[in-house]
Amino acid sequence: MMSNERFQSVMHRAVTNSSKSRMSLVFACVAVDDDVITIPEKLVDSNHPAKFIPFTWKDFRKNVYCDDRVDMYRETTRVTADD
Repeated sequence: MMSNERFQSVMHRAVTNSSKSRMSLVFACVAVDDDVITIPEKLVDSNHPAKFIPFTWKDFRKNVYCDDRVDMYRETTRVTADD
């Protein structure tokens, strides 16, 4: 969503070693409920129109466990926390 579908996520894979310990670290960033998440202007132009509407972190959190959460924010759909 953030890249307007111009960049795709890579498949994450970890290989474990039974004779050596492994440490995993989680880095997280959490926005404020009223923060608006939108596509950076540099990724939107006449050849790459915005595919998603801006939404708040609160809206996203409300829908994060829905199977179609990304589709909820496509340009043709709008779901808000007040619905």
